[in-house]
Amino acid sequence: DEVEYIINEVPSITSEGISVIDTVNTLSNLNGVLTGQVFMVEERANALFQAKTGLSPNGYDIIAGQGAISFQISLPTNAISCAQYGLNGDGVTDNLTALTSLLASSYDVEVDRGKIYLTSGTVTVSTSKKIFGGGEIKGSLTTGNLIEATANDVIFEDISIDGGAQPITGIKFTGAEDGAIINCRFKQCYESGIVGNGSTLRARIIGNFLDDCKETGAAQQNGSIRWRGDNAVINDNVIVDGDTTGISCTGDYCTIAGNSIKAGSAPESGGIITDGAVGCSITGNSIEGSGVEGIQIGGASLDCSVVGNTIKNAEEGGIVVSGTSLRTTVSGNTIVAANATSTYPYGILIESTSQISVTGNTVKFHERGIRLLNNTAAPEHISISGNTLISQSNTAIYGYGNCLSITGNICKGSGAGTSATGILIDTAIDSDNLIVSSNIVDGWTTGLSGIFTGGTQFRVRDNIFLNNTADTSQTDETADIFSGNSTDSGAISGEVTLNGTSSVTVNTTALLANDKILLYRKTPSGTEGAAFISARVNGTSFNVKSTNAADTSVMTWILDR
Repeated sequence: DEVEYIINEVPSITSEGISVIDTVNTLSNLNGVLTGQVFMVEERANALFQAKTGLSPNGYDIIAGQGAISFQISLPTNAISCAQYGLNGDGVTDNLTALTSLLASSYDVEVDRGKIYLTSGTVTVSTSKKIFGGGEIKGSLTTGNLIEATANDVIFEDISIDGGAQPITGIKFTGAEDGAIINCRFKQCYESGIVGNGSTLRARIIGNFLDDCKETGAAQQNGSIRWRGDNAVINDNVIVDGDTTGISCTGDYCTIAGNSIKAGSAPESGGIITDGAVGCSITGNSIEGSGVEGIQIGGASLDCSVVGNTIKNAEEGGIVVSGTSLRTTVSGNTIVAANATSTYPYGILIESTSQISVTGNTVKFHERGIRLLNNTAAPEHISISGNTLISQSNTAIYGYGNCLSITGNICKGSGAGTSATGILIDTAIDSDNLIVSSNIVDGWTTGLSGIFTGGTQFRVRDNIFLNNTADTSQTDETADIFSGNSTDSGAISGEVTLNGTSSVTVNTTALLANDKILLYRKTPSGTEGAAFISARVNGTSFNVKSTNAADTSVMTWILDR
């Protein structure tokens, strides 16, 4: 790595033994030494000079002389720090020329910890490298990108980016592949913090902290992280005080997982939005305080999944699936509004889409828990199952669509709404081929009923109704089937004291034709015999006897459906 080079200048040696020779304008065979550099040299006993590099102007005096000297240049093997290259990290001096030159070199670049390197324009990373070190790059430009990476395999790690509260982007990848931004810090980038264009592939955006990175113009649509490329991993980032979308992604087969997003105060602030993405996975994120949707799957998105996220106080919906999206899974999410008096419209909105599965989610304190909306077309082939919908003020499940399956949900009302209904399939547009089964509908006391249906070919069966004003009602009854539903007027378990071989009647309207009646001896008394069901009238009662006339045991009974 040591190269001997002859230059036709003789330095005057100071008392400290250090001086500077003239600027080098032409060099050959010196990899990594660039035009415009100056050399600070130290006299050595063998008449050679140990060189340290800098970039003019750097404060050194240029010394002229005559004759020829020989000195050694020790070239770095892998990385150059900004300080070694002559950049001034005082946060005031403009380093645009020097930083541009350094980032164009073949070396990795260390941004010195504790230093702030100001640049008045965009600096481009055009060769593969790692940029690291703990220091800060700050922009004083008023438009464009602070840093633009156009080469493959560019990695930013542990540096800070300050947009200077200007409408610029912190770091943008353009047409680059296999790049990464890891454990970096961004602030006050008022266009976006991180951007990847549509031809950027396989990037990793991991563990970054973005504070107050947002679009400040009238549109307010750009995200703190705005990604258009495919196969990106956007994981474990923290985004705070972003008054626009936290993460916006239109790339295919991207993973967005484990991010924490706390929105700012603007009404356009959102959590995570995909638009037209294919195979996007949104998993385990935490979103709080969104001014619009917490998570939105929009456009012509296909085969996306929204799983295990926690969303709090999303003012226009916790999770929204809209546009012409197909085959989306919404599963295991927790969506909570501030309190029981919140007026947030819905926890989950399914709008004019098809083949959507909404399974195992918990929604609490919204006007409507799950909303099916006909915007451009009725939702079709929607499965809503196993969700827990607690204290919705208006409706647990509301809307219309075709080929709907609503099964196994817990729909608990707060009784606050004037038209509160547990499950309401609206009659504004006829809904066909609906199955509503095995749901628990509880506490709808001020509105229409536990379940209200409008449309044709409905099957409402095997649901359990508790504490409702009315349990079921319907219109357009063509080919509808209401069967096997039980209400709170009939218990599904209890106790009975035997009276020997004489029948004891247990009244319960919950008894259905296919129910099994299980008997267990709770408290033995008298001479035990074998207890059995001696008679049953479905929907009314059953009778219990013992085979021993002296059996007065207390039996527990349960309806097994």
